[in-house]
Amino acid sequence: MLGINEPGTRKNYLSAFKRFFRDFLKTSLVDDFKRPTPNENPTPCPSDEDVRIVYESLEYDRDRLIYLIAAASGLRRGEILNLIRKHIDFQHAC
Repeated sequence: MLGINEPGTRKNYLSAFKRFFRDFLKTSLVDDFKRPTPNENPTPCPSDEDVRIVYESLEYDRDRLIYLIAAASGLRRGEILNLIRKHIDFQHAC
């Protein structure tokens, strides 16, 4: 089992086990298992100035467009790269 020691993976596995034992086996065998706590040190968001510096350092308009879509929409890289013209509503665009 790859990644079983990652806190998020452990939490997901334990949640699934708890639900399975509770709902299907009708037993509380795993109720005492402790799930990991969420990360107490989340990744900090870049400042507006940092975002501006990266944007201004981009050479091509295409790269700037992709960067702005990522910064404003929260879409993942693959979702942005798979966008086509019909996915964009130009009537409601900023």
